[in-house]
Amino acid sequence: MKILIIKTDALGDVVRTSFIAQVLKEKYKSKNPKISWITSKQAKSLFINNKYVDNLIVSEERNKIKNINFDLIINFEESEEDCKFTSLLKAKKIVGGFLNKNREIDYTKESSSWFDMSRISKFGKEKADFLKKKNKKTHRQIMSEIIEVNWEKYEPFLRLINQQRKIVQEFSKKHSLSKSDLIIGFNTGAGDRWPKELPVKKTVQFIDEIYKKYKAKILLFGGPSEIKRNKEILKLVKSPIIDTGCGNNLVEFPALISVCNLVITTDSLGLHVSLALKRKTICL
Repeated sequence: MKILIIKTDALGDVVRTSFIAQVLKEKYKSKNPKISWITSKQAKSLFINNKYVDNLIVSEERNKIKNINFDLIINFEESEEDCKFTSLLKAKKIVGGFLNKNREIDYTKESSSWFDMSRISKFGKEKADFLKKKNKKTHRQIMSEIIEVNWEKYEPFLRLINQQRKIVQEFSKKHSLSKSDLIIGFNTGAGDRWPKELPVKKTVQFIDEIYKKYKAKILLFGGPSEIKRNKEILKLVKSPIIDTGCGNNLVEFPALISVCNLVITTDSLGLHVSLALKRKTICL
């Protein structure tokens, strides 16, 4: 059985959707399923130890599978490009986004619980926003119900490889971190799309109060767009703090997150990586 999953963006969404490969492997195990997954070049590293994905394809190279006959295609993307590509493929069954006979972006009935709340909702933005506010189900529950499996049985899949374990060991040794330490990671910046970061002064205040109360080892995380922000935090903070740097790639970032006992984040990638690594997590 040949299955294709399309989930390319955003990075946090790719992480939290990762359990779908395991779900499909187990659901169709009697049919020897082979799972292909299309994702972005940037997200590729998030699959380095996912044994449930047989064939990982970056978006730029997806034309190489256009002649494959798939038994099932699941497209969780909303873009016209991804929906058009889905419709061009040969498939016995499609779940999720596609282009209908009028060449309009559409989605299948099974996936309506998700896409009705999305920007391509058939009901328009106002109704979609209303449904989002009304919704009480988790992303994992909705995705599992779409493909008709028990959502409580599965979790996002992210496991460290030996290279990442070596990063953990070297970092811990360099900064004298031990398993008996309370290690708290602060990831309170955010990407450019949504203004959700915790202000610098609030972050500094938060770090100092946490250190004063718990004497925790504190790690500061950030991305390339937060270099200036993190320099300011390091300058203003009164407590000892370990700077993990703002240039970590998606091999290094999960490894360093795994060092923590607790992660405090305002960014969805930090949130989903931390949860997938089974770290206690506070999302602001």
